[in-house]
Amino acid sequence: MAALLSAHKRRTLDAHRSPGLHPLSIEDCFDDDQVPKIEDYHKNTFILFNAFSYADSKLSIDEVDLFIGENFLVSVTHSEPLIVCC
Repeated sequence: MAALLSAHKRRTLDAHRSPGLHPLSIEDCFDDDQVPKIEDYHKNTFILFNAFSYADSKLSIDEVDLFIGENFLVSVTHSEPLIVCC
């Protein structure tokens, strides 16, 4: 199962119930002051990192959150994805 979610909180909170994502990691997705981290849980791993892009002489920084389990990948970003694959 793979899912690409927008940063809309209701949809994200609904989506976390099925794969058993940790509620505190879900909250981290909506906190703009988080630092990059990796948190291992019993059934999945949460990875939060920054993505950088440079266009039109402007540097942009975005947060990317990944939940990786045995049979799923959930990604959460606050901007529109540039590439969606698979």
